[in-house]
Amino acid sequence: MAIEVEFIDKRFRELVSGDATIHHLATGFLFTEGPVWIGDSLLFSDIPNRRIVRYQSMDEGPVLSTFRHESRPNGLTLDRQGHLIACEYGDRAISLTNIFTKKKRILVDRYDGKKLNGPNDVIVKSDGSIYFTDPIAGLRFVDDSTAVDPSIIETKRELDFEGVFRLSPDGTTLMRLNTAGLGRPNGLAFSPDESVIYMVDNGGANIRLYTILPDGDLSGGEVFAQPQDASPGAVDGIKVDAYGNLYTTGPGGLWIYAPDGILLGRIRPPEPPANFAWGDPDWKSLYMTARTSLYKIRMNVPGIAVGQGNHGDN
Repeated sequence: MAIEVEFIDKRFRELVSGDATIHHLATGFLFTEGPVWIGDSLLFSDIPNRRIVRYQSMDEGPVLSTFRHESRPNGLTLDRQGHLIACEYGDRAISLTNIFTKKKRILVDRYDGKKLNGPNDVIVKSDGSIYFTDPIAGLRFVDDSTAVDPSIIETKRELDFEGVFRLSPDGTTLMRLNTAGLGRPNGLAFSPDESVIYMVDNGGANIRLYTILPDGDLSGGEVFAQPQDASPGAVDGIKVDAYGNLYTTGPGGLWIYAPDGILLGRIRPPEPPANFAWGDPDWKSLYMTARTSLYKIRMNVPGIAVGQGNHGDN
C-alpha cells in the first residue's frame, strides 16, 4: 500500500524515502494508542476495550494477543529497568508492570490527597524520574462501558486543574510542574540531550517547548509548532528521533519538524494516527496506532531506544 509522503523541506529526504510504503498490520480495534517497542514485539493500548495488545511479526505471519487487561490504558513506556509504565484512565493512575510476571502496582494516583484526573501520556528521564500529563479527557468514559459522556466529567473530577507532573526517581515525591501557557496537556517528549521537553497543548492545538531546570521543574513555554489544516486528526502523540527532529500526530497524519522548528514534511497514512513509536532491532520502523488499526513505515533514521535513555511519549 503506497503512502503519501509530502516533502516540504529537502532535509526530509534524509529521514524517509520518496517511495516508502506503509504496511497495514492489523485492524478491528476500537481506538489504538500508546505504542512501545519491547524485545521482539510492540505493545499498544486499545483504550475502550480496556486492554494492552501485543503485536509480534513471526515468519508464519503476525501474531496478536492480549498482554494484559487494564483499566483503560493510554500512554505506555518503559523505565530504565525495562518495566512497563502505563497511564490508566480507569484507575486514574500511573502503574508499573513487570513484563515477565505481569504483576502490577500503582506508582501514583493522587496529588495533594486528591485523585488524579486520568494520566494520558508518560515519559521516563534517564535519571529515573517520570513525567506525565493529567488532562480530564479520561473522565468522559462511562464506567464498565465503551461509551463516553462529557457531561459526567465535572461530577468525577477532584482536581481543579489539568496538570503535568514529575514523580521523583525513588517514587516518593510528586511535583506539579510549572507549565506556563499550557491549556490542556497531552503528549510530551524530551529532546535527545534531555535539556528541554516538548509538550502538546490540546487547548491551543500547538506544541510548546519548556526548559528543564536542575530540580526537574520547567520554565519557558513558547510555542514551537502549530500543525493545522482541514484534514481529520489532532495533535496528540509526539516523539523525537535520534537527531532531534520532532514528530507529531496532527491533521491528516504525522508532521515532522527540524530542531529549528521548520516543517520538513508530512506522512499521511489511511487513518489519522493518535500515536506512534519506533521499533524493530534497528529502531528504524515507525509503528502508528491509528484509530482502529496498526500501521508501519520504514524510516532512514532511528528513533531513540525506549528504556535505554527514554526520549519519547508512549
